[in-house]
Amino acid sequence: MGYNSGTSTIPQQFSLSFDPTMALEVTAFPFPCVLSLEPLINLWKQCATSDHPGRASLAQLVHEELVQAPELLAPIEDFAVCARHKDLMDLLMSLIFPQAFWERDYGAAYAPYQFRSFYATPSFAALLMASDGTFGDCMQVDAHTLSGVRTLRAYVDILRKFYGITLDFEFPLICTTTDPDTGLERHFKMRFSKRFLEIHQRGAPKTLSSAAQKHLLANPADLRVWMDVLPPEQFVFYGFAVANAVDVTDQEVLSSLKRDVVEKVSLVSETKFLDLQEKLRTLLRRPRIELELIALQGH
Repeated sequence: MGYNSGTSTIPQQFSLSFDPTMALEVTAFPFPCVLSLEPLINLWKQCATSDHPGRASLAQLVHEELVQAPELLAPIEDFAVCARHKDLMDLLMSLIFPQAFWERDYGAAYAPYQFRSFYATPSFAALLMASDGTFGDCMQVDAHTLSGVRTLRAYVDILRKFYGITLDFEFPLICTTTDPDTGLERHFKMRFSKRFLEIHQRGAPKTLSSAAQKHLLANPADLRVWMDVLPPEQFVFYGFAVANAVDVTDQEVLSSLKRDVVEKVSLVSETKFLDLQEKLRTLLRRPRIELELIALQGH
């Protein structure tokens, strides 16, 4: 791995803007990715030397179980490997998803930048995941934009790790799904943790000149520029990431209602009016509420 700090001319903190309306030439995540539990297993190894006797004993049990399941120690190409060792996966993942919050929280572990889960809490699986484990389809952005955002986010991580360049880059992702019990929409803000995700560099480290840095920042949405300056095949994303979904239904619906009622057409258009009714149903968690309108003269 290489770290080239001598060429950095960008301030320590720099806000990177991103315009999703600009053309993005990347239709799939261009970096090689390897799903592996190794970063998590290494954390369990650290627990084995803990002064806490209970934690150390549990870590020893994990070690003994892993000896009987060597395929979990190697890179995982088929998610069926995880399914075959469900009990051991539950034990391994207990460091990330505590049993006390297992039924309540919305969380999932997924392959690097793939938005495809190999392990999830029941609530996350029921509301946000498709049958094949994917959960990107429910996000409120099109697939083209989502691919571009993932790729740019990966490059931001690469700049920070290998070149000492820290860029502030935020692109909120909201998942919208239908509650099977009420039939109403629910909205979740996605939060991502890369605690168990590593970036490996292939070959000799590449120098990033001042001119190249400025060129990248001048073209934040043109991923062809980024891929030309920092070819994706030179980096490998290894391990896995964790997604946590936070229910923001009330905030999303209230913001939408405020926008709608400002438009006078919301009260005279039948389609718009029914849309207001549906949003009120979602806000109040009452799927059968009917909205009516009455006109009053004077004040």
